[in-house]
Amino acid sequence: MLTEIEWWGGVLIIWGALVARYLCRSEHGEGLDLFRRTARVTFPLVGLVFALYFYELRQPALRYAFLGLAGAAAVATLVFLFTYLRQDDSADEDESEAADTSATEEEDEEPGWAVMGLVHVLFLSPLAVALSLVALKSWSLVQAL
Repeated sequence: MLTEIEWWGGVLIIWGALVARYLCRSEHGEGLDLFRRTARVTFPLVGLVFALYFYELRQPALRYAFLGLAGAAAVATLVFLFTYLRQDDSADEDESEAADTSATEEEDEEPGWAVMGLVHVLFLSPLAVALSLVALKSWSLVQAL
């Protein structure tokens, strides 16, 4: 049986799916294959584990499966964050090299740190909230075993 908070869980899963779709389909650069692959794995895995969060897992096999999926989601998220931050760094380096070679071209204004911080919060908050709740449930399942 689902809990009373199922509506915001659904909103969080939909939000994560929209972010994943944007990240996987965006054309920000050519060398983003690893980043897109990790996004395609991470968001569905976190969504699956978060959907299982709302169910009572009474059988030990289901508890172990949930804990295994939670661990896999945590590792996938760490790899995704690494590629996400690496992709941002490589994009900054490419822009600085392009700016050095073509100083006469019209320069585009870069978004400020507040805008980039907001973008990072919007992209990463579905993962952070879902994994935080999954970690709380995982801890209670580990104590029950």
